[in-house]
Amino acid sequence: MKELKELQLQREKAALQIKKGVAKLKVFQKQRDIFLSKHVSVERLSRLLRIRIDRLQTALEKAGMTEVSYDHLLDSEDAALIAPEFGCNVIIDEVAAFDIVPPPLPKDTSSLPHRPPVVTIMGHVDHGKTTLLDTLRSASVAQGEAGGITQHIGAFSLPVSSLCTSKDAKKNDGRMITFLDTPGHAAFSSMRARGAMVTDIIVLVVAADDGVMPQTKEVIELVKKEHGHVGLVVAINKIDKPGADPMIVKQMLLAEGVQLEEFGGDVPAIEVSGLTGQGLDNLMETVSLVSELMDLRAEPKGTAIGHVLESKNEKGFGPVASVLLLRGNLSAGSHLIAGQTSCRVRSLTDSNGKSVKGVPPGTAVSVSGWKDLPNAGDEVIQGTEDE
Repeated sequence: MKELKELQLQREKAALQIKKGVAKLKVFQKQRDIFLSKHVSVERLSRLLRIRIDRLQTALEKAGMTEVSYDHLLDSEDAALIAPEFGCNVIIDEVAAFDIVPPPLPKDTSSLPHRPPVVTIMGHVDHGKTTLLDTLRSASVAQGEAGGITQHIGAFSLPVSSLCTSKDAKKNDGRMITFLDTPGHAAFSSMRARGAMVTDIIVLVVAADDGVMPQTKEVIELVKKEHGHVGLVVAINKIDKPGADPMIVKQMLLAEGVQLEEFGGDVPAIEVSGLTGQGLDNLMETVSLVSELMDLRAEPKGTAIGHVLESKNEKGFGPVASVLLLRGNLSAGSHLIAGQTSCRVRSLTDSNGKSVKGVPPGTAVSVSGWKDLPNAGDEVIQGTEDE
């Protein structure tokens, strides 16, 4: 009997030591910091706390909260009260909460493949920008598969050889050019204001029967501000019209500080007709040559990085955004972040209305699966589901 009592005392003593040890462990255990913005969904908080969502919901209900659905937004103060219960310390930091940034470019990009240049067509009103774009877009549609439905997604890609008349040159050698599908200054200025300088080359359209006008000068000033970052090609349009005088136009451009190749400079000037298609093959080859001199390269695989060109709600698809991919590879199922919204890519559709599995850098694609509409110019970065 005495031995049993001693044994029981020893067990109780051991149990007490264990309890004290656990208490000390809880006291000295370092809490893990988690970074939140002013609001966080119940689902995201559970991932940050690394616990099951039902466990968090139970804790929230015990704390007196009635709304605990997975997509309910909690105030950061409420999150800060519940987090210590799961060994975490909340730090309110808007920047750190969204710390997803593009990976740095490789130090040596010479081994990376070239990507298609992104081209914006600009110029004065009525100088033929839209007609020129329509002709190029028609060639792009002709390159697509039969049965495709033309879809405006903010940009389209075209093989350099597609407008060549020679049979030998007609063969596609793999060189592509991506044209932004909205002529004029509005879209360009909107993107630029958001810091999204996605254009590599500007094609400045000047009418051969009209010459340099106010908006022509605006484009010239813009190119000067972006010197070294944006290439320039002049397209002297409407050369098929009576009264067209390309030489006078070239002299007017020279007077505005545009150093044309013909006068010893480095800016090519191509005579074209957007209406008849005359000279467009030469324009495509020239743009391609300028892009080669700019040595535009990008990783064909890895994290997808790009920019939103435009967004809208589409019947049957919900929020849809046109994304211009600049780096990496974008495929269905990817998780994307743009501005204040996110997306799990449900489908990818090209400018010919064709569903595609993935897109390479320098290509635009329509992306469905967004929670909300992103803004034009928002940077798109691929992340993980947790991010």
